[in-house]
Amino acid sequence: LFLFSWVLSIVIGVYFSVPDFLRAGGPMLGFLITAGLSLVNFFAVWICLQETAVPKGGYKFTLLGGIKNIAHVVELKSVRLLFLAYLFWVIGWGMSIQLFPLYSIEVYQAFVMDITTRMIFLGVFWIFGSYFVNRGLLKKYNSLIIANIGIIVVAVLILVATWMGHYTLFAFFYSIAALFSALTMSNTMNLISTGVPMNVQGKTMGISQSMMALGWILSAIIAVTMDRHDIGFNYYLSAIVLIVPILILFGKFVRRSHHQ
Repeated sequence: LFLFSWVLSIVIGVYFSVPDFLRAGGPMLGFLITAGLSLVNFFAVWICLQETAVPKGGYKFTLLGGIKNIAHVVELKSVRLLFLAYLFWVIGWGMSIQLFPLYSIEVYQAFVMDITTRMIFLGVFWIFGSYFVNRGLLKKYNSLIIANIGIIVVAVLILVATWMGHYTLFAFFYSIAALFSALTMSNTMNLISTGVPMNVQGKTMGISQSMMALGWILSAIIAVTMDRHDIGFNYYLSAIVLIVPILILFGKFVRRSHHQ
């Protein structure tokens, strides 16, 4: 459902950005729709979901909670390298996908509908990879093998996509990269989840969300900074950043193979 909503959001965003809607509601219309849907979601969670775990001593909300979560990564020795791999995967992949529309316009002079169509296909490939392909692979291979292969293929395909002289080929190879990126994300998260005791599962998942948020923030900052020089270099930089999770996951695979 999350992935389907991602694709649907692209369609709705473009639909409400056509001139007729812009004249009626202005550029802020999309933000108002997002705020309204977020409010609906807030009340749905508040009314329909009940907390089953009662924290001892009550619960105290702090604005620095996300930062504290990230600091807790050091405490989880069994998965802290996996968290580092996850962070760099978010940065590398996040840089490339955030600049996809701008890169499409500057390099291929693509129109809004062209970009929208390609991003819808990108989302479809992600759904296909994370659900259908991943389920099939997990019947034969473990998550570590799938994550290793996935991240290597993603880095290679991002580079291949940038070498394409035609927009359709660029978008096609990048969509295939999205499929393998979905495999990497799903299986890295699975490795993190199975790498900690049951009593800290909730805490670990909370930390993973904080790491993802940090990764998206850093990827946006890096992408905007590098765009001032050469937007094409961002995709090379994305592949370079992905070397970190490649080395971490491959190192973990080698160690596991050695112990077996």
